[in-house]
Amino acid sequence: MIKFRYVYSNGKVVKTFVYTIEDIERGIVEYNDKVLSGNLKLISRDRFTGLKDKNGVDIFENDILYVKSFEKAKVVFLEGSFMAEWLEDEAYSTELSKINWDNRHSDESPYTVISNKHEGNKAYQGKDC
Repeated sequence: MIKFRYVYSNGKVVKTFVYTIEDIERGIVEYNDKVLSGNLKLISRDRFTGLKDKNGVDIFENDILYVKSFEKAKVVFLEGSFMAEWLEDEAYSTELSKINWDNRHSDESPYTVISNKHEGNKAYQGKDC
């Protein structure tokens, strides 16, 4: 399913909404933009990767992940693929689907969403890593 996470902020408050392509085509996003425009500004549209973490949370572009047996990584879209950009070494990145392929014999996702660049860790406190 094609989904986008729209992120709005006024510098103090961050609000996120997830829309399907069908929602966008029906004009729901434009309606919300008008309603929110007095208080909040659209700061990001993050694409859904099509993957879920081990807790069933959808993984979007700009999420911060803990990747089993690796490090923390930020999800980025580079050269036509969703990549895990390693926070310890931003010069190095790995295609998300290849990490999942290495874990193909397990039913458990190798990812845990722990944050995103917009909301920080507070949005994911208490999640099982």
